[in-house]
Amino acid sequence: MKRAASSTLFAVFVLASMTIVSWPALASEGCSAFRGSADHQTKGQGGERVGHGFDRGDTLTITIHRSEGQLKVGANLLEYASPNGPFRALTEDSPTSFTYTVPARTSDYIYLNFGSALPGMTVTWSCTPAK
Repeated sequence: MKRAASSTLFAVFVLASMTIVSWPALASEGCSAFRGSADHQTKGQGGERVGHGFDRGDTLTITIHRSEGQLKVGANLLEYASPNGPFRALTEDSPTSFTYTVPARTSDYIYLNFGSALPGMTVTWSCTPAK
């Protein structure tokens, strides 16, 4: 009898904990895919520079590290309705780190556009899901 009461109490505790615990938001498909890094030695993209389908409030973060006095290479974000275009620029070309918050839920592709990383330069990108 004592064992049954203990099991019941444990089950009630687990159920109560499940309602109290706040689970992190699930990332949109595009936000989950949009991550990576590239430097002058990276072959290929070094990660996914494109994501498809974002939620309103997803925040894309682009970080550009470069050596002192190095030529500044810019980066921007482009949006495509389909992989074959046409595209429109979401941000101006920027030689420094920047963020972009997705203003509305979209099934479009968002692509990080930059030429190539020069020696001593690293570009990283990631997405923080909407809350």
